[in-house]
Amino acid sequence: MLLPLVLSVAFFAAGVRCVYQANASSQIEPKKYYTSVRIKYGDTLESIASEHMSPGYKDSAKYIKEIMKINRLNDTTIHAGEYLTIPYYSYEENPSDGSYSASTASESQL
Repeated sequence: MLLPLVLSVAFFAAGVRCVYQANASSQIEPKKYYTSVRIKYGDTLESIASEHMSPGYKDSAKYIKEIMKINRLNDTTIHAGEYLTIPYYSYEENPSDGSYSASTASESQL
């Protein structure tokens, strides 16, 4: 009589574990997007990074290097009035700010 109860509890526990694992593995990941920012007088790559770096990035130095690569900069010199393409991560499927995702960006857009 005790065996069916034990088996029921075991199957229930296994089912809960499988559902938990399925939900954990199907968590939504943020997508990488790119947008353009106009450089203002006094801006530096460091100040732009501190203002725009999303939580998907852990290290501002790597973020700045990525900005430099995207914009084909040889050094950190930037000038007011110019535009920079900067990356960021978002959970939104279609941001409405004119950004485009990494999956749709062609090399000519970068």
